[in-house]
Amino acid sequence: METLQQIIQTFAAYGKTENGGISRIFGSEAYLKASLALKEYLLSEGIQSYIDSVGNVHGVYGEAEKEVLIVSHLDTVVEGGMYDGLLGVAAGIRCLLRFKEENAKLPYRVHLIATNGEEGNILGGTFGSRCLMGEYKDTLPEKTAPIVVNVETREPLRKQDIMDCRLDTGKIHSCIELHIEQGSRLEKQGRQIGVVTGIVGLWRYKITVLGNRNHSGTTMMEYREDALVKAAKVVVYCDEQARRYGQDLVATVSGVSVSPNALAVINDTVEMTLECRNLDEALLYSYIEDVKKYCEALGDIVITQTVRKAAVVCDENIIYSIESICRERNFSYTKMPSGATHDTSIFGLKVPVGMIFIPSRQGVSHNKAEFSSPEDCEAGSEVLYAYVRTKIYGMEASM
Repeated sequence: METLQQIIQTFAAYGKTENGGISRIFGSEAYLKASLALKEYLLSEGIQSYIDSVGNVHGVYGEAEKEVLIVSHLDTVVEGGMYDGLLGVAAGIRCLLRFKEENAKLPYRVHLIATNGEEGNILGGTFGSRCLMGEYKDTLPEKTAPIVVNVETREPLRKQDIMDCRLDTGKIHSCIELHIEQGSRLEKQGRQIGVVTGIVGLWRYKITVLGNRNHSGTTMMEYREDALVKAAKVVVYCDEQARRYGQDLVATVSGVSVSPNALAVINDTVEMTLECRNLDEALLYSYIEDVKKYCEALGDIVITQTVRKAAVVCDENIIYSIESICRERNFSYTKMPSGATHDTSIFGLKVPVGMIFIPSRQGVSHNKAEFSSPEDCEAGSEVLYAYVRTKIYGMEASM
């Protein structure tokens, strides 16, 4: 049986670029080849495997009616790193191979899904998992080149494909995902495992700040209403207020557009985006109300919500099981929310979910410098295996 690192290296080769990054992006030849290679790898090891109609790769151990899902994504961002997504896929493969080697008799089917299009793409992030859960509600773009998601058929994506890949959620007991943290909390705290309590809600707003355009040389300071100056005050307030709130609330202003943004002219319009995230939506609401009141006091500022993604809370039984595994195996751990969106956030809309994090060196991700030590990868993989093998609440399996 190959080691976890060997499996990671095997599939990291798909999409490897000359500068060491990995571009196994949605719809690319590298992704299509990797998906077929993964299916063939599992079949060669005696594991049932198939690629569904939207390009997710499945591996299944066991014949029981009820199933436990292990999920993670096979795609990457452009010039991404080796571990984002692939760690969870490789650890899931190891679980299936270990179960087969042990001839494990489990009261549930173990179903690994390497999802397609989790990273942002033309059809939106978490594409594969949204299709599986019946949550893809967007219209397929009409003016884009045909989108190919299945290396076996090479047929362009159809609306029917999105319907055909749906899972029967009534048969799913729970879903678990292992992922790198993509932040620095675990490393800074010296912890091996992050027991994820939930995936934060994401609220995004368009902020339009209005001022008066005029000549910058002849208009004295006391007579000015510079939209950019006013916008700068809003940016500072958003940052400082988020820091005052604490409690893992984060807020970021980006996408700043200034008009007319010309020499010798006072700016009359600034448009920008405010994004805030937290597991507690009541806290998000309170924070946004504070921002609105501040902007109202400044005057001539319009705030419009553009995105509202609900927080997903991990199942308490799964959290407890992961904690108990860490204690039994002497893995140091901390309970923490995920600030990034994952496939789990989509599965969590329909079934009980849990997540396991391992440290990312210096918090780096979506970058070729992304790194998690072999020891931490093994620790995370062992927790995943132990959960699926022995700790599934209500369906415990003996070793």
